[in-house]
Formats: sequence, structure tokens, C-alpha cells
Amino acid sequence: VVSIRKSTTSGELRAELVAHQPLEEELSLGRLAQQLEKKIASKKSEGYVLKDGLGSAMLVIDKLPAKERYQCLQTCITIFKNIQHNSDNIKFRTLKLSNERFCSEVWNHEGGKALLEAAGWHFSGDIVQLDASVDVSEALNFIQDNRYF
Repeated sequence: VVSIRKSTTSGELRAELVAHQPLEEELSLGRLAQQLEKKIASKKSEGYVLKDGLGSAMLVIDKLPAKERYQCLQTCITIFKNIQHNSDNIKFRTLKLSNERFCSEVWNHEGGKALLEAAGWHFSGDIVQLDASVDVSEALNFIQDNRYF
């Protein structure tokens, strides 16, 4: 069963797969995607909004095993909080791909990359950078409101 719920604080939609019984092996991701699209369309018609980039990235992250999902989201939250608390310090807006922890917990996951890109990060060579003009508050709130472990 695909469950769509509305965040109480941001009003954004959160989609998740809920198994009330063991899933059939022949249940394909295509069928799940179709169910999800139908539910999202019905919720949109009710006036709800799913942020395309951030929401899509969260759906990809949600497919990760629990430990990897937790590490990816917690690392992103820490990065965004560091930027909020040190908004004038450029070092918090530049991530090096030589940073093993960042790569293993965020960068090596398709959803982690998508989440950063949706939040405004740019990729260039061996660094990932966020412009000084970008406010991370919206992305941080979205992640915190829509995560589950």
C-alpha cells in the first residue's frame, strides 16, 4: 500500500510504502510507481503540493536500507544546520568529494545527490558547493518534516 500523508508543519506531502502483509514477488516497481502517481494526483486535486525536487529525492532516499537512509538524512541535516548557524562561513558551503564520510553517507546515493541538487548545490570537479545567496531553511524543514527512520 502506498500511503500519502500531509506534513503537519509544512503542508507538504510525504509518500511511503506501507506493507500490511508480505509483498508479492511479482509486485513490480512499475505498479508501485503507478499507484503512487494516482495517489499524488488525487492529493494534488485536493490542494496539496509535493515539492518536485526535494520530494522526488526523498522518495529515492526512502528506498535505501534503514541504516543508510538514516545516515544520509542525518548527514544532510547536519550539513544544512551548520550552514544555518554559520551562514557567513564559506567552508560550510563547500563539500569535498575527498571527504570519505560525506561520500559514503550522501554522495554515493542517487537520492543524496538529488537532495543536494534540489536544495541548490552545484557540482564542479571534486567539490560540491552552495552559493552564499541560497537559504537552506526550506530544504532543512522539508527533510525534518518528511523523514522517517
